[in-house]
Amino acid sequence: YDIYHQTLYDPYALKFLPKTKKYVTTMHDLNYVKIPQYYSKRSKFISKITCSDIITYQKKSALKADRIIAVSETTKQDLISEWKIDPNKIEVIIMEYLLELVG
Repeated sequence: YDIYHQTLYDPYALKFLPKTKKYVTTMHDLNYVKIPQYYSKRSKFISKITCSDIITYQKKSALKADRIIAVSETTKQDLISEWKIDPNKIEVIIMEYLLELVG
């Protein structure tokens, strides 16, 4: 493979990724960062992972990525303002089902 595309913020997968491979990640939102009051301290999906862990994994993924797919302009702006991600490495690609909802 030439490119590794990660859609889940898994810190272990990145440890085994060869440095010669391009790495792309998709960021859906930064809600854990922007509105933490709406989340419990423990993720409802995986009880052993804290919201703080998710933020850490998500940020590491964003910083390590060669390119980032953001699902909205808002997500792109959040990545830039919250984590100082270079805007040139972020591409906004809106998911089709969202377009159908508003279109």
